[in-house]
Amino acid sequence: MSVESKKVFYGVGVVVVVLLLVVSVFLLVGGMRGALQVGVETPEFKPVELNSFAKCAGRKNVSADSAVFYFSDDCDACVGAKLVVRKLEGEGFKFFWADSSRVESKLLVASCFYDSVTGTLPEFFCAGTGKVKSGELSEGELRAFAQACRQNATA
Repeated sequence: MSVESKKVFYGVGVVVVVLLLVVSVFLLVGGMRGALQVGVETPEFKPVELNSFAKCAGRKNVSADSAVFYFSDDCDACVGAKLVVRKLEGEGFKFFWADSSRVESKLLVASCFYDSVTGTLPEFFCAGTGKVKSGELSEGELRAFAQACRQNATA
């Protein structure tokens, strides 16, 4: 296993641990009070809303029309992606830079996009829809993804 693969594997492991901690805290605080007891209904449970990604990201100061750019400084594909992201930002597209070495970035990804994480860096999450693109993307692919994020946020 290469060093880069080990780092990505470690990063995904950390995200999973953080997600488990978040769920544990939620259960301890009582958000799911009674959910583990047989035959007890939880009236506070609500189905996931279609715009829940936007709400979650919004609570972390990420606008719904942004693409979350989850990257590592040690990732070769991420280095190239940074140049493309900067260029697209110059064209008016919004990106939220989420460095995988920072705890708050891991929490954002783990709490808002847990169903979308692929474990391949770089990853791009549409804050408004939760859609994801990962790996090395061409400038055109990334522009189309950012455009879709912007359009879906205003739809």
